[in-house]
Amino acid sequence: MALMWTLATGIMFVFVYDLSDEMRKERGYEPVSDSLSEERFSKKEQLLEAYSMESSEDKHGDMTSSPFTNNDVVKTEEIAKDDKSVFPDGSTKSCSGSFRDALIDMFAKFPVIIVVYTTIFLFMLHTSLQAITPLVAERMLHWSEDNVTFLFTIWGVEITICLIIFFILSAKISDRLVLLTSAIFGTLSSVGVILLASSSPMSYRAYYSLLVTVALDGMSSTAVSAVNRSLVSKHTNPDNQGKVQAIMTVLNRLALLTGPLVGSSLFTHQKIFAVILSGSQILGLVLVILVFKKLKVNLSE
Repeated sequence: MALMWTLATGIMFVFVYDLSDEMRKERGYEPVSDSLSEERFSKKEQLLEAYSMESSEDKHGDMTSSPFTNNDVVKTEEIAKDDKSVFPDGSTKSCSGSFRDALIDMFAKFPVIIVVYTTIFLFMLHTSLQAITPLVAERMLHWSEDNVTFLFTIWGVEITICLIIFFILSAKISDRLVLLTSAIFGTLSSVGVILLASSSPMSYRAYYSLLVTVALDGMSSTAVSAVNRSLVSKHTNPDNQGKVQAIMTVLNRLALLTGPLVGSSLFTHQKIFAVILSGSQILGLVLVILVFKKLKVNLSE
């Protein structure tokens, strides 16, 4: 089933790429551009034509008697100026480009790469834990199906509560701080996987390691879900947002599908699985700390 979903996600990625290319070739499709539009040119031409008519009717008349004042000229000149919007990384706003341009816009910027990396591996951690938790609970702790169901219910309630909390606090805390928090919780959760893998069956250490790992993972996955798209959109060109969000959807889906495959495949090699998860989370935390200042966006600029 996971392989089928992976195939479906790959098809969706190809579809998004083809759709972007077809839209650019479609007759009548005009991407948003910072250059002068026909409407702007027509307004300027109308003003110039009106002035020429006024001067031909009354060559010796005072220009101030014309219904078109100097303010119109100033406004026309302002319209003709190119938009010099500058993004946090210093790049200037450009016209809507192709799907490849959107990819370059995303992955040519180090902060965006870190956000994508952190998101992918936190989602993989979350779904891989969902895959191995029933196996751990039944084989190491000898839980019944009712106990496993209750654990997943509490897990879902925790995620819901965290979403409500982040929704309330979203206006008071920055997205980059939430991302850092998710990276910290994800790292601690992966450390819990190491403790779980090194615990003996039916021990208190295995019991508490599983509960703490699940709790920390719920907070980390919720936090990164709340801010990953927002951070990426703030650091990419507004003209590419449709394609950027499509790329993020595909990558998130692939991460969610890859996690169970990795977790179930390496369940019999729990220590290797724990080291891989911990290494990826620790690296993600270090990278988020390194680019923390660059993730700040001044929207007033």
